[in-house]
Amino acid sequence: MTTIDHTETQEGRWLERNLALFKYALIPLTKKDKERILETYRRAKDKYLLLIEQRTGIDLGDVKVEWIGNSVRREFKHFLNEALKKEKNKVQRIALRIGAFGFYPIMELLRMYKEDSEEASYNTRTQTIDVLFGFNSKIHLLRETTYGFSQTIDENTVHELTHHLWNRIPGRVPLKETPILWKEGFAIYGEHNWFSDFLPEGRNLRNPEYLEKIHRQGRDTIEQLVQRYGEKILLEIPIRWKEFERELST
Repeated sequence: MTTIDHTETQEGRWLERNLALFKYALIPLTKKDKERILETYRRAKDKYLLLIEQRTGIDLGDVKVEWIGNSVRREFKHFLNEALKKEKNKVQRIALRIGAFGFYPIMELLRMYKEDSEEASYNTRTQTIDVLFGFNSKIHLLRETTYGFSQTIDENTVHELTHHLWNRIPGRVPLKETPILWKEGFAIYGEHNWFSDFLPEGRNLRNPEYLEKIHRQGRDTIEQLVQRYGEKILLEIPIRWKEFERELST
């Protein structure tokens, strides 16, 4: 009697995929899973940081990759310490501490919401790529069990490093003072156009039409400037975007 190994059949593979989906959708990622994702991002960061430096001639310095929860807690401590430095009154300092720790659960709720809606983000102050372990990261692990690791980790890394590139250009307008249209348009253009040839063949698969409207407008604005002036203008955008905004609006 022949024994059929159902893991090798179409039905077996379907069952395996759906059990993996059930596991990653309902069960928190293990420490091992999280480290695997972080290590994948770190390898991608090392690879693309060097390539972007070579293409642009800009020294990108050191960029860390970590879980966003660590970043949130560090930012919380930083802003609390900055507020305490400015406040000399002892009673007010106590009130600040009490108020800050009352606000911390709200920050954690926002972090949890962000983790399930994004995959990675760039922290301007600490120059860190923050990795999120929400549903999207779980889906990446599901894909790894069947098709290999998700292509979006490469794209996310190039996108966040393009934000970092802006942050390293001398004379730039700080990212926190720059409208979403310009800073996201710049990063998306880096991911989809400027540095897309760095991505493994067949991996730049993200459909631009899924971008939010303001992000598509930003990418199109950057593309318009490149068509007008050539790629040399890209390193001028973080410095002169206000000038270009006036130019394009006339």
